[in-house]
Amino acid sequence: MKALPLLKVLGLGFVAIAGAIAPAMANDLIINNTSKYDLHELYVSKSKSSEWGPDQLRKDTVAAGKKFTLHNLSDGTYDLKVVDEDGTECTIEDAAFDESKEWTITSKMLERCDKFGN
Repeated sequence: MKALPLLKVLGLGFVAIAGAIAPAMANDLIINNTSKYDLHELYVSKSKSSEWGPDQLRKDTVAAGKKFTLHNLSDGTYDLKVVDEDGTECTIEDAAFDESKEWTITSKMLERCDKFGN
């Protein structure tokens, strides 16, 4: 009969530990494309890294005015590379992901890149 209360205590201990660990785990990040351009590829890397991760969109497109969710992203500072339908690339550097769980990509940001959207 004492095994059941012990299991409850162990279960509560696990929940408490899991709650303490949760802030260090990866989170979801929403990419909000408020620009007038469709994004055909999206790459993410730790800021100042020399290598990009895989295309996060795979075969999807983030149309102008739409959103896309990145999963399992740890807090930190990242660089983003987006590619338009013509293959023109634009890099957005030093985007912080901590308190904010949404990044907004604007036309103004993308138009700073040579020939983006043309």
